Amino acid sequence: MVDRFRAITYVLKQEGAGSLGSAGRKLRTAVDMLHRFDQSGGERHSARRSELLVNAAYLLSAYVIQREAIGLRNHKDLTAEFDLTAEIWNRVGAVR
Repeated sequence: MVDRFRAITYVLKQEGAGSLGSAGRKLRTAVDMLHRFDQSGGERHSARRSELLVNAAYLLSAYVIQREAIGLRNHKDLTAEFDLTAEIWNRVGAVR
């Protein structure tokens, strides 16, 4: 019985790590797209930029939820790790 529990725990941890990695890659891509848009001189109040910002904030919230699900509750390092702006953090949880 103990061996089955360990095996299940191992698989669950593997799945959690995989999900976190996937969420992190999606977040990185979304933040990079927003930064590239800003650097290209795109209109600050355009619909496209708003869409990129909403997507980045949504994926940030998904990433934070994934981290919390596996027990990582300190999110202070995320800003530097993903080059997050206050604007992205402020949009987390905002609903249109």
